[in-house]
Amino acid sequence: MFIDDPDASLADLVDGSIGELSLFHDTFGVYAQGVDETTAILPSGWKDRLVTLCNENTGAGEGLCLEPYDLCASKLCAFREKDLQYVDSLLVSELINKDILIARIATIVGHDDEKRLALSHLGA
Repeated sequence: MFIDDPDASLADLVDGSIGELSLFHDTFGVYAQGVDETTAILPSGWKDRLVTLCNENTGAGEGLCLEPYDLCASKLCAFREKDLQYVDSLLVSELINKDILIARIATIVGHDDEKRLALSHLGA
């Protein structure tokens, strides 16, 4: 996710270079999605919880990743089948806690319809 990408040009560059159906995707079997701050519905305070990805494989680069509960809250608000399955698999595997996820969804400002769908999926 690009924090300072007002015209989404950096996000578009990621999609074109290493995004889904790119040569990178064909070669390595994985891809990245370029997103900016307007792409997803996110809980309050998400920026303070970003996780930095930086190791010997990233060279001088750093990636900022959503914290797991913020990611799952966003995926539930998107309410796509693949996202629901993703979150469900994390819940079943006990990699995330349902009560913490419900509390995180509750901090989303606005987006009442999306929040309602997300919470209904969790039985909340």
